[in-house]
Amino acid sequence: MKMTLLFLMKELMMLPHAGETWLGVGHTYGHEEDEELAPGIGFNSVMLASSMELSDDFTQISLENNDVIDMYTLIPLYKEELEFKKRYGANKLLEKLDRFGIGEIVKVGRKNVGNI
Repeated sequence: MKMTLLFLMKELMMLPHAGETWLGVGHTYGHEEDEELAPGIGFNSVMLASSMELSDDFTQISLENNDVIDMYTLIPLYKEELEFKKRYGANKLLEKLDRFGIGEIVKVGRKNVGNI
């Protein structure tokens, strides 16, 4: 999984430039179908979110020209969680993950809250 997350981070890092787009909180990336990001982990996508663990001192980089670069965390999602997010929005999914004690530390085999 470590290699998979590094690969995803690299792809996400290049996406705004290649696609002339932007990324922000709530955006998802990965597989729409049943295919897992890596064999045996269950997750098929990731969602960008603000860090739940780190302060702005660690997640925002201020540039000399007063621009700010935001650093996001990647939360791995099961297919059902991705579908829930699409139906109800990122904030509702984040609330649900929080309610079940699921944070940004990746835990393979964690509870799937998509159908709860």
